[in-house]
Amino acid sequence: MMDILGGDSAYPYKERTALLLKKRIALWDVYESGIRPGASDSAIKTPEMNDFVAFFRIYPKIERVYCNGNMAFQVFSRNFGQFVKQITVLPSTSPAFAKPYGWKKKKWENIYKTRRQK
Repeated sequence: MMDILGGDSAYPYKERTALLLKKRIALWDVYESGIRPGASDSAIKTPEMNDFVAFFRIYPKIERVYCNGNMAFQVFSRNFGQFVKQITVLPSTSPAFAKPYGWKKKKWENIYKTRRQK
């Protein structure tokens, strides 16, 4: 996201989150916690969901959610899809999803450009 928004992933955490807020973007993992013995999301055991019900009560005007990979999309859609008008799956940014960085970046850029036009 930093690359797309004109930031730098080397920025301190506080500066990266400030840039996201300035651009009106919220990032939140579907799972609050879980045990993952390997790198694969499918290996997650005993997952605990983040409280998206409370999140959407606080921010009821959120209409679109973009998920980082298929697993996040499936879990979010199944559990919280009723709270938003549109859910879009994007290519996982994980190195385990072996696609070139440029290809992934282009997909993520497209949604940001579309969001800005609305």
